[in-house]
Amino acid sequence: MRTLVAASLLALSVTASAADYAPFVGIDVASERDSISNDYVNATFSVGLKGPGRMEYSARIGVTEKEHDTHSRNIETRVKKSFDVGLPFSPYVALRLGQKTSNKDKSAFAHWAADVGIRLPVANQLALDLGVRYRDAFRDSIAYQSTRYHVAALYELDRANVIGLRYNTSTSRNKPEEERDGWRISYQHNF
Repeated sequence: MRTLVAASLLALSVTASAADYAPFVGIDVASERDSISNDYVNATFSVGLKGPGRMEYSARIGVTEKEHDTHSRNIETRVKKSFDVGLPFSPYVALRLGQKTSNKDKSAFAHWAADVGIRLPVANQLALDLGVRYRDAFRDSIAYQSTRYHVAALYELDRANVIGLRYNTSTSRNKPEEERDGWRISYQHNF
């Protein structure tokens, strides 16, 4: 998986030299509570490119702390496609590949996720993002499945800077710790 992430980052850096691509960086911080009352705090850093055809390519690295005694790291790559349907809203789909590691049991495993959603402009600089994400581990022996629903408000400070506030709720058929409700604040700078 580290090879996959390294290759993705190399591809992003090589592609960034093309004039049709615009780089971006982002950071987000979230707080969540699971169905058995564990609290989580996480932070994620993203780097990516927006390309022709409303495509987006990104890599992200994040850290999550659970109840002050367990932390995990997640590395993820994502490809996202937004669609111009000739209406004020823009549907999108995304596919992610990642690896999660944990300090508690020294585990590491690969996972995948698929997102679908819609971005709805509300005002000049304000949009809502409504979506769903399905995630699971590649190995059936790893309990990591979850379906997350979210609604986010995105505000453009200017053409280069966007802040966001998101509420999400997740369900899981095989792991109560993946059933979570939470809030996330985000910032993205577009170059």
